[in-house]
Amino acid sequence: MKRPPSTPVFYCAFSLALLVTLPATGNKLPVVGATKQGILHVTTQLVQVNVIVENKRGQPISGLNRDDFKIFDDGEPQKISVFTVEQINPKGVSVHLPQDIFSNSIERQTGDSPVVTVILLDGLNTSWANQANARRGVIRFLQQIQPSDRVALYALGTQLRVLHDFTSDSSTLVQVLARYRGRLGDELSSSLADDADNPPQWSQDVSQSMGENAAGVANSLQDWLNDTNSIVAEYYMNQRAEMTMDALSDIAQHLQGVPGRKNLVWVSGGFPLLQGLDQMMRNGDFSNGSTYAEEISRAAQALNDVNLAIYPVDARGLMADPSFDVRQKSIPNHLPVHLDDNFTTMDQFARRTGGRAFYNTNDIQGALRTVIEDSRLTYLLGYYPTHGNWTGEYRKIKVAVDRPALRLQYRDGYDAVPEVPAAPPVAQQALDAAVLSPLDATAVDCVVKPVALKTPPRQPRRVEMQYWIDPANITLAPDGDKWQVRITMAVEEVGPKGENLKGVSHQFNFHLNSVTRKNFLASGLRFNEPLDIVPRAERIRVVVRDDPSGELGSLSVPLNRVLPVMDK
Repeated sequence: MKRPPSTPVFYCAFSLALLVTLPATGNKLPVVGATKQGILHVTTQLVQVNVIVENKRGQPISGLNRDDFKIFDDGEPQKISVFTVEQINPKGVSVHLPQDIFSNSIERQTGDSPVVTVILLDGLNTSWANQANARRGVIRFLQQIQPSDRVALYALGTQLRVLHDFTSDSSTLVQVLARYRGRLGDELSSSLADDADNPPQWSQDVSQSMGENAAGVANSLQDWLNDTNSIVAEYYMNQRAEMTMDALSDIAQHLQGVPGRKNLVWVSGGFPLLQGLDQMMRNGDFSNGSTYAEEISRAAQALNDVNLAIYPVDARGLMADPSFDVRQKSIPNHLPVHLDDNFTTMDQFARRTGGRAFYNTNDIQGALRTVIEDSRLTYLLGYYPTHGNWTGEYRKIKVAVDRPALRLQYRDGYDAVPEVPAAPPVAQQALDAAVLSPLDATAVDCVVKPVALKTPPRQPRRVEMQYWIDPANITLAPDGDKWQVRITMAVEEVGPKGENLKGVSHQFNFHLNSVTRKNFLASGLRFNEPLDIVPRAERIRVVVRDDPSGELGSLSVPLNRVLPVMDK
């Protein structure tokens, strides 16, 4: 996304001295949490697969070890280099940040490292009536969540909205969702696409009442209407698909810093993998229609990169075959094409990320509980593929356990895409998008302590920003006998409509010797800077990027929690 032309940007460079001697005014920023080693990137890529193992009754199987598993990459056996058991610990140690300190780490915000679940209410691809039905099912689920559950509520319309981020407080989530009624813009965007999928038809009676010439004109006009509405339908469908996939990728980025398996429950009316599949099946012409396989592949890769399994839940509930009537003695064992082409998309996402798809059922509450139970005990397997063929093809994964009568659930493959740093324009677009995103990126941990400074009357208010960047996910690139660190930070003052009012960008580029490297890994990067707050600014958005890897961290500081009176 391009920065608005009215936004002034200031660049400054910082030296290594900031790692040793930091300017300080006011209270110093405390370091929260332990620091791990920095990242040394290697060329061999690790493929990680999260595996759920259950018996016939759906109960998790514990006590398995590395030797119990076998894993295959396109049929070739692989050595399991990483093996961990991930289990929910309901007795996590709470860590609550002081009110004046802000962090993008979900682990710090929730107090422990549980399995986290996002419920995404998709108003963009779901009719108003089905949204209401799905909301009731989600509320019934939220009323009985357990203390070890960490649930977030997001809503997708023309934009992604955070209704409530992660919590185990059932009453708060229910209150938030009870107040949410969808948005007219969301319903409008869906209904426009629905109308385009079902263009108006000339009445047969009217056509028959016309003369032969007039009927011919009417038929030609109908053909023109059909062509026009087909173009409109494809446009809206493409828009919806792009916004939906972008939202899924944003959620993946938000959960990147959370360890272990994560769940994304996508409550949606869905969209077909191939637009117009039902019509093409009827007339046997597959020359037209739009496929969204590429978009789905891109989103699935983003989800898999952060170990996030997607569980599509059909908001339409139980559906019957329209061809069935009361005179039939049995119910058809199939669904019509125009109903189950949406199911294809749901199944695709579930298979490619290790989740499950729930459709043709009214038990949304039960589906959500199944998602939580899936993550009570999982096994994480990691291997370095031996194929050496990173040209983008999709490679199938197979996992086996040498025990009878078990059900295994895991993602069925991955795109063998080489790891390459993003080009500068792409990296800048990702940073700009993180500034505008309603969700915090969590790949790079950062902590901010804002302190209000005294200012003379009628002068711009000032806030001292005290920053700490965790070195755990910062790349230390070997350079001779030293290590190079390159970090970009953007700090934006944001207005009430999400507009960027003023920004400053910092670029850190320095080398570490053995002594300064040790100091960096122990203390991270800290520095302070004063900001003049412009009128109408409501929050400060901080984005940090590890330049070699492109990994991001971001957070927002609401100014009403820093300054006693807001500028008007």
